[in-house]
Amino acid sequence: TLLKSKTSQESHIRSDTVAFISRDDALECGIETQYDALMGMAHFLNCHMNFDSARTSLPRLPATIDRPLTNPTTLQIAEYSCGEFYVAHSDNLLLAE
Repeated sequence: TLLKSKTSQESHIRSDTVAFISRDDALECGIETQYDALMGMAHFLNCHMNFDSARTSLPRLPATIDRPLTNPTTLQIAEYSCGEFYVAHSDNLLLAE
């Protein structure tokens, strides 16, 4: 089974089991359609959105000014057993000074 890792986040944030999967893994699990849809989002948004007003600096490679959104090489998936949870939160909370 692919799903065998708990995250390092605190137990009050999430209790699910996660894995990072490639397209081959997605195909093996029968979720290649969902994988392809997620991987296609960056291309779709790059083609249909204007990010000019959101730009505050040059994008990091492999992104470009014309295509600021890129894809990772793997996607994170999660499995929830009965009673497991994920609490909406921010890993990058900005605190007011």
